[in-house]
Amino acid sequence: MSSKRKNLSARGRTGRCLGTMLLIAYAALWLSGCFMVLGELRRTGELSINVGVIESERAGVNPASFLPDSYLFTGTGPDGKTFSITSADGSVTVPALVAGVWVVQVTVFNSDGVAVLTGESTVTVEPDSELSLTMELDVVEGAGSLQLDLGWNPAHTVTPYAELQLVSADGESAAYAIPIQSPGSATRLVSDIPAGVYTYSVVLLDSGQPVMGRADTVRILAGVTAVVSYEFSEINKAGLAVPVSASEFTIAWNPPFTGSPEYYRLHYREHGSYTWHALVDAPAQPEPSFTITDAMLAYGTYELAVSSVSGGTESALHSSMSDDAEPGSGWYVVWTGP
Repeated sequence: MSSKRKNLSARGRTGRCLGTMLLIAYAALWLSGCFMVLGELRRTGELSINVGVIESERAGVNPASFLPDSYLFTGTGPDGKTFSITSADGSVTVPALVAGVWVVQVTVFNSDGVAVLTGESTVTVEPDSELSLTMELDVVEGAGSLQLDLGWNPAHTVTPYAELQLVSADGESAAYAIPIQSPGSATRLVSDIPAGVYTYSVVLLDSGQPVMGRADTVRILAGVTAVVSYEFSEINKAGLAVPVSASEFTIAWNPPFTGSPEYYRLHYREHGSYTWHALVDAPAQPEPSFTITDAMLAYGTYELAVSSVSGGTESALHSSMSDDAEPGSGWYVVWTGP
């Protein structure tokens, strides 16, 4: 009997030992699993993203379409992990990113919801790290349009013609006629212009002679129409040169259709400029005229104008260059003296 008890007792102790070993092994496995979970939690990092400085002054004459209104940040990382965050100020912080290589993209939208700028970077996120990334931006590839609107006083032209020339950053140029829509108005929409910064020039001609122009830069954005408008209020008419080789000359003009002025005021400006200078007051006469001498004005090339004065009020100027619409009738003096 005692022998059997001993055997049973021995087996009981063996069973308890095996049970204890199994329990220890199970606990070890359970703890190992905890370490694996904790290890995975530690295998993440944080990424702070900012966009580079946007040079809004390079927007040319159409800055509103270039200014950012919102930013979309997206990323693709290990095992197909992704993120997508919208920001209003061009900076975001992405927490708990799985460690590894991430491809980050940013798309910048204007107030019309059109994508105007984009950028892409590749970064490696380390476990338990905080990484900062500044992304450089480029103009979205594609094509945009340019809307050009011109206006001028139709009384100052006879046969107007307008032309646009675009020059790209690499020097390629293209010329476009700007159709006359109505007297004193021309409009042209140029489409399919590759995105980029361009230099452009606009010229208004009359009877083949350039009478006004403008040159500037414009940024063309994909999917955006840049609008350029000019009102040519001062047209430099070609005119007719009147040579004067004496020490004085006389000009005459028609009196007003209504009213009797107290006196007239003569004005002059150098040919091609737009600033008038008062020269002399001339008495009112039934057939007004005045003799200009070299004692009051130096020899030179001048345009002349006259106004009437009544009750301290001066009328608009009537000049030698814009009294009627025919360029040949506009005139200026080339005064060389004797």
